[in-house]
Amino acid sequence: MDAKPAKSPLDSQTDLANTHREDELANRKEYLPMVGSHMYTALGSRPDIPFSVTTLSRYNVQPPKIHAMVAKRVLRYLKTTAKFQIHYRWLTSYPQLPPNSHPHNPHPHNSHTINIIGYTDSDWAGNLTTCKSVRGCVFGLGHTNANKELVMSGLIHWQAKSQSVVALSILEAEYVTCLHATWESLWPRHMMKEAAEGMAVKIVDGPILIGCDNQDAIKLIT
Repeated sequence: MDAKPAKSPLDSQTDLANTHREDELANRKEYLPMVGSHMYTALGSRPDIPFSVTTLSRYNVQPPKIHAMVAKRVLRYLKTTAKFQIHYRWLTSYPQLPPNSHPHNPHPHNSHTINIIGYTDSDWAGNLTTCKSVRGCVFGLGHTNANKELVMSGLIHWQAKSQSVVALSILEAEYVTCLHATWESLWPRHMMKEAAEGMAVKIVDGPILIGCDNQDAIKLIT
């Protein structure tokens, strides 16, 4: 497919709420399969487009033409970044494999402990129609090495959804996002514990690390 390259899935200057002008409706038979394909891609291998999919899905009933253009922009972005990959690596600091090590268990005496690591963010009142925010989170596996540096592997779970409540401030939007991220972190933790025995990996028993970029929300959580 020949298309103009796009460096981002959404343009921040585009008025998706369409509050300032009228626009003809797009063909739903074309729009819905496009958004559905984006959703399938976002769930399977592209953590960089769930926010775009969530935004476009708000207009599935009567999508204006501007939203069809945005949906095509996501396609252009996916083509531009087709070589992007999620990279998974051994969470270990050993420089080389020990002699006669098994390929599926190269470090049987690995003393590292692995934990779930997550990050959250939200857009406060990003939906201009309902004033609701979109909450997002990503989770991966990681550990702290000998230099006390955080080492993280590829992502294992990501999500972007509209909040069910209307946040009255950025603080509240970020706080609610951290709350839902905590819930979302539980099932990867349980799944990781079940798989740990067969992988000769030690799982951290302590809290899950979740990063937030709002200092007021961090103080309120503390």
